[in-house]
Amino acid sequence: MRSASTPPIMYVLVAALGACGSEPSEPAPPDSLGSLPPRPDTAACDFGGQPPSVVQEVVLSQTGIVSPGDVVAAAPFADILIALTGDGRLWRLSAEAPQVLLEPAVPIDRALALATSPIHPDHVVLAYRTTSGGVVVSRWTRSGDVFDPTSENVIFSNPFSAPETATAAIAFDADGLLFAAFGDDSPTAPESTAAEDPSTLAGTVARVDIGSLDATGIVVPPDNPSPLDFGSPGSQPTRTWAIGVRRPTGAFVSDTGRLWLADQGVAVGEVHAVPKARDLGWPRYDGFVCNEPTGCGVELDKLPQSTVETTDACPLLLGTTSTAPSWPSLDGMLY
Repeated sequence: MRSASTPPIMYVLVAALGACGSEPSEPAPPDSLGSLPPRPDTAACDFGGQPPSVVQEVVLSQTGIVSPGDVVAAAPFADILIALTGDGRLWRLSAEAPQVLLEPAVPIDRALALATSPIHPDHVVLAYRTTSGGVVVSRWTRSGDVFDPTSENVIFSNPFSAPETATAAIAFDADGLLFAAFGDDSPTAPESTAAEDPSTLAGTVARVDIGSLDATGIVVPPDNPSPLDFGSPGSQPTRTWAIGVRRPTGAFVSDTGRLWLADQGVAVGEVHAVPKARDLGWPRYDGFVCNEPTGCGVELDKLPQSTVETTDACPLLLGTTSTAPSWPSLDGMLY
C-alpha cells in the first residue's frame, strides 16, 4: 500500500506495437522531458513530450501477451496488474512469468471491458459480446491465485438485434457501486433507437449494487433516479442512471465521484460527465449538432463536455483524469 506522501501512479498499458506490427524506429524518450512542446496548429496523434514532475517509468518491459494490440483493458487487482484480452482471457502482467488468471468456460465473441474495485476484493467484472450478438456483464470469483472459469454470475444480459451496436463500458465508484453503459441497438436511422427509453438497457447507463449478488441479485441504490426524473411514469428508484447513449467505448469514475463516459457518435466521439438522471442527447444530438429537422432549442445539459472527430471504425477511448495534489499542473486533465 502506498503512503500518503508517495506520488500517485498512473498505469498505462501501451498496445500500439502489437497493433502496428513493428518496433519503434526511434530510441525511447528520457525519463523526464521538461515542459510540453508548443501546441501544434493541427491536432495529431503524436505525443512529443510530458509535463514537468511526471516521471516515465517502464514497470513491465515484457508482458508475455503475444499480441499486445489485442489488449482490451488493464486494471490493478490487489497487488498485481491484470489485463483483459479480446478473447476474454484475464492475464497477470509479469516480466518473469505471465500467467492466465481466467479462461472463461463460456463462448465469447469479443471482450469489451474490465472493472475492479477494492470493495470487491475477490471478484472482477467483465463485459463481453456473445457469439449471438448480445452483451453480457458478469462477475467472476477468485479461486486461490486464479479465477474460477465456471464462476460467472450474470449481472446484465441484453440481446441486440444489431450486433454491430453491441458495445458496453463499465466502472466502479469508490463505494463499489457498478456503472454499466450499453449501446443503443440501432444500426440505421436514429428514430429506431431505444436510447430515450429509461426502461431498457439499450442506450442507457445503469447503476447497481452487486454486493449481495449471490443472495438476492443486484440491488438498486435508493438514491438512483426514478422514471419520473426522465419524464416517464413511476416514482421508485430505477437501475437507470442516465439515457441518451449511442456507442459507449469507455468509462471511469474520477476521484471526485463523477462518472465520465466516452460515447461514439455518428461523426464525433463524445466525452460526457454523467451526473444523476442526465440525458446525454442521442439521438437528438450528435456531439454538438442537432439532428432534429425543426431544431432542438437550448438544451445545454444534453451536450458533451468535449468532442473528437472519430468514427465507429476508429472510436474514441477514455482513460482517466488526475486530481492528485502532487500534480497540480495536471489537475482535471482527461486522458
